[in-house]
Amino acid sequence: MTEAQARRSQLSHRAARSGPLNMRIAIVGGTGTVGAEAARDGSGLAAALDGVDVVVNAANGKRNVLVDGTARLLRAAQEAEVRHYVGVSIVGIDRVGIGYYRAKLAQEELIQRSGIPWTIVRATQFHPFLARTFATSAKLGIVPCLRFPMQPVDPREVGRVLAETAEAEPSRTITQFAGPEVVSGCDLARRWRERTGSHSRRWRSSSPSASGDRRLPATATRPARRARSRRRRSQPARGS
Repeated sequence: MTEAQARRSQLSHRAARSGPLNMRIAIVGGTGTVGAEAARDGSGLAAALDGVDVVVNAANGKRNVLVDGTARLLRAAQEAEVRHYVGVSIVGIDRVGIGYYRAKLAQEELIQRSGIPWTIVRATQFHPFLARTFATSAKLGIVPCLRFPMQPVDPREVGRVLAETAEAEPSRTITQFAGPEVVSGCDLARRWRERTGSHSRRWRSSSPSASGDRRLPATATRPARRARSRRRRSQPARGS
């Protein structure tokens, strides 16, 4: 491991951020100390979380990371007496039945049933993710034109929301966060082609199975304090 990799690992383990009461926040990612332990057998998790007040689980991967790794992380968080567990999730996973989203739903259920005070933040698709999707498909000469509304968000805004959530009291609710503009997938593809000068052909698709309807219901949103993104709180889960 290089010195730079070691620094990134330490930051993903225990964030260099102090909350209102100098709280210690562990940010879990697939490449950091905590994320690596969760993805393996979890034997070092309790020590990694020693003295941590808040866990933000932003790890991503297959079901063994999302579900099995989360279960191990939650057990260690209980042992370490973590006071707030923040899960990162995706808007629309309860409306699209693909395997990845089923794993995310299972991850959310584990968090809600863990007994640890929790908050889940669901976000819509990030702008860079959509740009990478268009760029990848353009190599094949096509750009997907998805004929359903989306509400992409700047990941920096989601990062700010996660920081605010981590420093706040656990709400035991699912918070949804989206960008300020509802736009069709076809329009996004057109904008990307114009911005990049791509001559790839637009491929029309009406199926939302791959990405889902990535917007929040207009009646369920309210302006957030930062930028013009939108947030919603659901009702607490039963039994919480």
